[in-house]
Amino acid sequence: MSGLGGGRTGTTPHPSWPIRPAELATIRLTDGRVVNKHYDLVGRDDLDALLDELAELITDNRLPSAAVVVPPNPHP
Repeated sequence: MSGLGGGRTGTTPHPSWPIRPAELATIRLTDGRVVNKHYDLVGRDDLDALLDELAELITDNRLPSAAVVVPPNPHP
């Protein structure tokens, strides 16, 4: 997702945006593979990083770093 930013460099907390946890949990319907990752959202850069990793997972099947992956079900 170009234009959304690129990670945590220069992340500055917004004065009115407290740190919020977020969980990214996906299930691939074709085989049941599960990908989970926890994020601490401090500012927009962190949200952009979450969205970038989600887009990479969907479009390129690239797993986010530090994600927990449950392998696909061999008998979907």
